[in-house]
Amino acid sequence: MKKLALVSIAILCWPALLQAGDLTAAQSKLDAMDFPGALELAEQVLGSSEVGPGELVDAYRIQGLCLSAMQQTDASLAAFRKALSIDPSLSLSTDTSPKLAAPFYQAQAIARELRPISLHHDEAGPRAGGDDRERRVRLEGDPMRLVKGIRLCHASGTDWRCDAAVEVSEPGEFGLRLPPAAGDAPVRYCFEATSTHGGVLARAGSRDKPFGAGGSPIAVQAGDRPELGATGPIEQEPVGREPAAVWYEQWWFWTAVGVVVVGAAVGVGVGVGTSGSGSPSYQVSVD
Repeated sequence: MKKLALVSIAILCWPALLQAGDLTAAQSKLDAMDFPGALELAEQVLGSSEVGPGELVDAYRIQGLCLSAMQQTDASLAAFRKALSIDPSLSLSTDTSPKLAAPFYQAQAIARELRPISLHHDEAGPRAGGDDRERRVRLEGDPMRLVKGIRLCHASGTDWRCDAAVEVSEPGEFGLRLPPAAGDAPVRYCFEATSTHGGVLARAGSRDKPFGAGGSPIAVQAGDRPELGATGPIEQEPVGREPAAVWYEQWWFWTAVGVVVVGAAVGVGVGVGTSGSGSPSYQVSVD
């Protein structure tokens, strides 16, 4: 019986373990500058229905760096914006090349002005005169329109079930119905915002801290650390995350440096001439 239980747990965890393996392999390929290979693995994770917010953020981060290295700047910027809309606290490793990181810092500057994906639920109960099994959840943010559905996950015993997701095209408030309770046990529940492929972008509550269990968990946005990786094995800081870059690693700083360097080079080139003896003479004039 014990062996059967272990086998069942392994079967349930296997898809999540595969995704973790893909991310680890993608990071290794990225470190080895195999950008097409890393990009392919990251996109496999993005197309999975078995991933949570943490895995999606890491996959978008790797995708953004690969696209930047492949000189697809606009696509790289979009990938980084998607990552930051899930987890606005995302940062790159401090040893990341400034050239590769430039689209990230641009995306970071844009993200500061926008609300990230977040789900909010008030456990006060149904509205007056409403369905006593309806529970309402509010989607806020979603600047990149990544959320395509919201689903209700529930359990009255030990087994959890997630209903089919309600289709979503933009932020707003949505009503979902709880199933009838089985016996005297209260129905525990949480909400999940899902991507096109069914991956979890954000949660309100969780299976560990559900609503309907004698206390309301705080509604969370996608990037809240306790919820990242809740459906997968990556609970530590994802690979490649470091504290936010300091001022000299910001995209605007390197842009300014580039302008100064180019200007200086042009000035020196104009001021260089040759004397009659064939020896170079340098003339620098300051207006």
